[in-house]
Amino acid sequence: MNSRAAILLLAALGAIGSIGSISCSKPRAIPSTAAPAAISQSELRPILAPDLSQAEPSVREQLEAEYDSLHDLLAGDTGSAQLAEGFGELGLLYVAYTFNGAAEDCFQNAQSLAPQDYKWHYLSGYLQQIQGRLDVGIQSLEDALTLRPNDQPSLLRLGAARLEQGDYNGARRYYDRALAGDPRSAAALDGLGKVMAGSNDDAAAVDFFERALALQPTASSIHHALGLAYRNLGRRELAQDHLAKGGNAPVLFSDPLLQETTGLGRSAEIYLVRAAQAFSEERFEAAAGYYQEALELDPLEFTTYKAFGFSLEKIGDLDGAIEQLSLSLHQATTGDESRDRLERSEVYRILGGLTVLRGRQKEAIEHFRQAVQLNAENLDARSKLANALARQGAFSEAIGHYDAILEALPDHAETLVRRATAKINLGQGGPALEDFDRATQLEPANAKIRSRYAAALEFLGRSRQAQAQLQ
Repeated sequence: MNSRAAILLLAALGAIGSIGSISCSKPRAIPSTAAPAAISQSELRPILAPDLSQAEPSVREQLEAEYDSLHDLLAGDTGSAQLAEGFGELGLLYVAYTFNGAAEDCFQNAQSLAPQDYKWHYLSGYLQQIQGRLDVGIQSLEDALTLRPNDQPSLLRLGAARLEQGDYNGARRYYDRALAGDPRSAAALDGLGKVMAGSNDDAAAVDFFERALALQPTASSIHHALGLAYRNLGRRELAQDHLAKGGNAPVLFSDPLLQETTGLGRSAEIYLVRAAQAFSEERFEAAAGYYQEALELDPLEFTTYKAFGFSLEKIGDLDGAIEQLSLSLHQATTGDESRDRLERSEVYRILGGLTVLRGRQKEAIEHFRQAVQLNAENLDARSKLANALARQGAFSEAIGHYDAILEALPDHAETLVRRATAKINLGQGGPALEDFDRATQLEPANAKIRSRYAAALEFLGRSRQAQAQLQ
């Protein structure tokens, strides 16, 4: 089927039994009995197919196939439950690609056809909530909870919605129920922490946030909230520590229905999201698989190759990482020549580091050279090149690169120490000691620099000065 923007599903079918050309209506109330009442045409919504003209081919093909499948169900002698699943499957796919308006229409139809199935109420509520329609979203989630009491995702989303409304008592009721059902729910603990913080009970907030963080240490957003609570309590050192660690990584919780949607999407962008999530959870093998899927759909992205390489390195496949990064040098492009040079410089830098780990020093040096030639301001690549040259005994060339780094960063103590060491090896004792002096002035409490300085002084026969540095 060709891409069809702004086409009303069912419009061409006419009246088909009790379900046909359909119009918009409010969601049905949940009946008191399990058997749904007969559904008339007027109770279902028309589904406005989103514009897929700019979508990836794989996305377009997948959506159009599911669209056609539902079209066939409507044209046949299909029961309400099966038809509800058809609308629901299309809705889940729309969610996967963030076509939320069309997805909500699908779930509303599924809800009308199968009002006793909690998942359509829950998914409708989720979409309404993320679009800021909190009142109607809360009602849909409450309907889901009526059908499945103590459902953890429903309780947590209801708590979050009430919290967003500033209803701390209402939020606490839901979070308390969620925690009673799962005492190890980091999301419930985090929610209760926010409730306590919003109620000016920072001591209780700290307790909840600390417990949540212990269960989910990768959720950097907890650090920020915890830092603010500690600051309000006057505990500045702890506040600064947590605020420095704060980030955007949210507290995660198991949500089987939405996890199903993440498994449906087949675009490069979706695979990248899954890969990043897997990597953050240290599931590196899964991350590598997702990055590979993304590259199969879009083989032009430098960023994906680099991330794929990092994932392969994490699982010990250095050769695979080197292969993928080498491939990116020939296949990937940003479409801008100057940006491509910067990207290739970075790829060469990473390749150099991987080949060092493989023990291939000469090959690594060539990679680092390429990185510097492509981008003279890639100081990390230049530093790694200088260090690799020094390890190979090419001290004069190494010093030239250290000089270039220090022109840009004159107070970089580590580079001063490395240049000083190279000068010692070339018999340039006086200039070497000047670099060491400068490094110790910059970082007087750095024991490693003092130790290196002492070793250089001992080598030059200045034992008393060496002892002073060691002391």
